[in-house]
Amino acid sequence: MARPLPTVAIVAITLVTCATLLAAAGYVLMRFTDVRIPFISDTCRAYADGDHVQLEPEQLTHAATIAAAGTMSRVGERGVAIALATALQESKLRNLSHGDRDSLGLFQQRPSQGWGTAEQLQDPHYASTIFFSRLRKIPNWRELAIADAAQAVQHSAHPSAYAKWSTEATTLAGALAGKQTRAVTCQLREQLDSHGQTNVEQLRNALQRDYGGLNLHLIQGNELRLSLDLSGGKNSSSLPPGGPVTGWHLAHWFVAKSRDYGVQQVAFDGAAWSASSGKWESNKSARPGQLTLRLSD
Repeated sequence: MARPLPTVAIVAITLVTCATLLAAAGYVLMRFTDVRIPFISDTCRAYADGDHVQLEPEQLTHAATIAAAGTMSRVGERGVAIALATALQESKLRNLSHGDRDSLGLFQQRPSQGWGTAEQLQDPHYASTIFFSRLRKIPNWRELAIADAAQAVQHSAHPSAYAKWSTEATTLAGALAGKQTRAVTCQLREQLDSHGQTNVEQLRNALQRDYGGLNLHLIQGNELRLSLDLSGGKNSSSLPPGGPVTGWHLAHWFVAKSRDYGVQQVAFDGAAWSASSGKWESNKSARPGQLTLRLSD
């Protein structure tokens, strides 16, 4: 006659079974709903001045687009923080195809109010650029509270709602600006459907869209690697010709875009980030004058 299992073995089997069921349930929730589960879902974080913000990859990629448009519009961290607080309130940093009346996009801008066509307002780069164009027309906008500046642009029916996002927006703007090193991270588990040259071309187009004159070059080798030279020359009309702040600003932009374009590694100025670990780690081969990327093959 078979002996009954010891109590310890029964407990162990029960725990393993429960853990397996929970993991399966978590995957189903993550795959087929909008629920995000730490350690299972893709997760991104931005760090600045002792604070951090946790975001989904979709949210971070839009935040990076806003930060890029702010850099090109020369509004500084303050202007970027105002735009981020606005987008956090209006759309939670998602490019919505609907809203109140004819409102659309990251900022819930309205075609009927002269912001642009519906198609334009669903383009995050256009929506961000037109937001900054309106912001710069406001007298003394830099001296206004973030919520007041946001309201001056948006003319919202709920003007006080922007204030609750001021801290998160300021942290996120500071992380994306490039003055903080290793400040933007993502840990990615989900795989893209597209790979290789498709990702290269799409990433090049996105970089050109956000920064104009910047261009990526393929590095010969067994892996799909690209480089961006920051050692000299004028990169664009609004970016300085190089230096660590510019380099880290762009490195953080590439991390933020990693989920969209299959970026597996970003290396710059003695550090490298990987999508699998979600961490920046010291890397002696990462040069200060060159930003290098590795993409999915």
